[in-house]
Amino acid sequence: MSWRDYFNSAGLPPGNYRSIAGYAAESLAIGRALQCGYNLFFKAWRDSPYDGVLDFDGVLFRVEIKGATTDSLSVTSGGRAGAQISREAEDRSHIISPQQVDILIGVNNLNGDCYIIHTELLSIFNQQSLSLEKIQIFKEKWHIFKGYTRNGQQLFTTNDIKVGFLNRSLTDLQNIATTLGIQFSSTSNTVNWPGFRGNRLSNLTLAQFLTLEIWKRIL
Repeated sequence: MSWRDYFNSAGLPPGNYRSIAGYAAESLAIGRALQCGYNLFFKAWRDSPYDGVLDFDGVLFRVEIKGATTDSLSVTSGGRAGAQISREAEDRSHIISPQQVDILIGVNNLNGDCYIIHTELLSIFNQQSLSLEKIQIFKEKWHIFKGYTRNGQQLFTTNDIKVGFLNRSLTDLQNIATTLGIQFSSTSNTVNWPGFRGNRLSNLTLAQFLTLEIWKRIL
């Protein structure tokens, strides 16, 4: 069931409603995270650099929440929003980076689905918005905050997940890939990924290739 028919039933002005839809997405994400048993702390100031913090086992993830009312999700920060913002003001929007935020939680306002995306991946995708098809692999992956365990052995801790993989040494990435059974070479760095042209991401560095393949495997 889609909730689209119930959007703005109160008939608020479009500018005001866009702002409210953003707050609604935050509330949806908060409720879903609480249902999963995670502890959350949310911003007390509207212009905080991130929306809140998710705590698991004492590890704190800086979290940004973005709502989608169409079939694509904006992954930028710093843009103009709401009726009170001048359209003539400089647009300072930029792709959310790991320096700002650890995890982006995308919320489909049409049905409440959530997408749990490490922000290091946004720089690899290098797009200001992502279709829901492109982020299907991240749908409802709430377990990822707990780390990654295979055959009873914990390969990645919660803190490993927070830090991510892209900034690890190439040797470390190659060792992880070998452990996970990921095939790689120094010349073929294309990852199959639905939604992108040809359903793949090409011309990646080896570090980008291995980072994407690692996330695919542990998700």
